[in-house]
Amino acid sequence: MLTKKEKPKKVEELAELIRKYKCVGIVNLHALPASQLQEIKQSLRGKAVIKASKKVIIKRALEKLGLGKLAEKLQGQPALILSNRSPFSLYATIKRNKTSRAAKLGDVATSDIVVEAGATDLPPGPAISTLQKAGIKAKIEGGKITIIQPATLCKKGEKITGSVLDVCNLLKLKPIEVMLDLVAAWEDGVIYDKSLLSIDESEYEVRIIEAAKEAFNLAVEANFVTSETAEFFVVKAYSEMRSLAREAQIVTPETIEDIIIDAVAKARVIETLTNG
Repeated sequence: MLTKKEKPKKVEELAELIRKYKCVGIVNLHALPASQLQEIKQSLRGKAVIKASKKVIIKRALEKLGLGKLAEKLQGQPALILSNRSPFSLYATIKRNKTSRAAKLGDVATSDIVVEAGATDLPPGPAISTLQKAGIKAKIEGGKITIIQPATLCKKGEKITGSVLDVCNLLKLKPIEVMLDLVAAWEDGVIYDKSLLSIDESEYEVRIIEAAKEAFNLAVEANFVTSETAEFFVVKAYSEMRSLAREAQIVTPETIEDIIIDAVAKARVIETLTNG
């Protein structure tokens, strides 16, 4: 336990650390197993620093730096995550560096828990009845249990039951995704809550592509020349010029072949009519 003399020193040390980063985030470490936290810290090395401290120390350090509004976001078992990336990039990095843990009874599945077909290392015995009890079709092959076909043990959002947990433990599955809970992040005077940072990157990419297509089509319809539409207008103008010259029988290096082809086609029609 910190003494009254030690607290100001700890606050100053933490404030000094925070000053080195442009992005300051609040994370909630509640219910995050220590082993998973270490894995996450390892995966974030060089990208972000997680600094745990007592809530009062974090609060005072943030207030000392004028970040009182961010301090209001402290909850659960708080810690700081510090980075020189933008809050959006930081959240995306956290999301990409998820880890997993073994399931517990009553856990809510973070994704569908699927058992794939194939051979296992399980010997014949009680294990096969455990699998069958969970609705998994299995048989004995080569002295080991083989799962005949894939099976979904639990759907995303459903609670994990005893039979599902037994199979997960039996097959050494770690079906529960664990991600650092970023509550909020501050950058350049703006605080971003988790709801704003959680972006579906694939959906966002699709929207950008669609917006670019719509902007291109609008510029074309309005005859608005930009670096993106210039090539289209040049090709269109060339095509229209060539068609006009061909119709007017104006001989140019670009139209001479078309005019000859038209002339040959008309000659054949006349020849057919004459012979007929």
